[in-house]
Amino acid sequence: MARRGGSMTQPDHRGGSARRPVALVAGAAGDIGRAMCRRFHRDGYALACLDVRSEQLVLLSHELEIAPPDIYCAAIDLTEPEAVRSIVDQVAFQMGGIDVLINTAGGNKTLTIADATPATWLADIHLNLNAAFYLAAAVLPHMQRQRKGNVVNIGSVNGLGIYGDPGYSAAKAGLIQFTKQMAVEYGHYGIRANVICPGTVKTQAWERMLAERPEFIEEAARLYPLQGVATPADIAGIAAFLASPDARIITGSVLVADGGLTAGIPGVAQFFTSGKPFLAPACPT
Repeated sequence: MARRGGSMTQPDHRGGSARRPVALVAGAAGDIGRAMCRRFHRDGYALACLDVRSEQLVLLSHELEIAPPDIYCAAIDLTEPEAVRSIVDQVAFQMGGIDVLINTAGGNKTLTIADATPATWLADIHLNLNAAFYLAAAVLPHMQRQRKGNVVNIGSVNGLGIYGDPGYSAAKAGLIQFTKQMAVEYGHYGIRANVICPGTVKTQAWERMLAERPEFIEEAARLYPLQGVATPADIAGIAAFLASPDARIITGSVLVADGGLTAGIPGVAQFFTSGKPFLAPACPT
């Protein structure tokens, strides 16, 4: 894929000259969202950055040193479908189209079923699943007109197994199925849809846990065969691959980026056969 300053351009569907391809990043102010913006900017994309945190969007645009028309920022509640559709239509009109939708928005309010309330359960479903539908429903008609496009949703291993956070997990499981449905329904338009399922990602969301238990990340890493956790840049690199021509035949896929967590915890087989402790030793420094 061409780098910034290269010749990677797309037809402008407003009838004008060629333009940069456009990546719309939802949840752009979060750690994974910011990494997506950095990576896709580096790869030559113009950016449409959506997030509810307006101040963080301003900081992001300053950090990236991008000015209009190569960046469009909008503070928006992604759980409001009419607002999402309005902003997406503005992005497509002002930037000439939308080539990649990257949905990183997410969060959790229910740690256990016992702790969940109807309000916290619905909040998890709205942000982690419904918002993905609202975004796709708004973006897909623009991609249909272009006869091509890419959708990359950020799921979680919580959608594949039991790791706590039941509302979040149920929503992420739904997101996987929704992404597959999108791939099947829209493939004949040249639109691909895939979902990345990370395990632990070292983001600011873990700061409270780390403040209470500074050893948490090291302990978590011992549960992974690769003895480490992902960074936001790792996830952004996978998304960039999925949006590239190298992934032209990949759609409806679940790319698990979990350091091997869902393959098996180190030492579990040894524990059941020999009774030895199942946690792997700490990583050598």
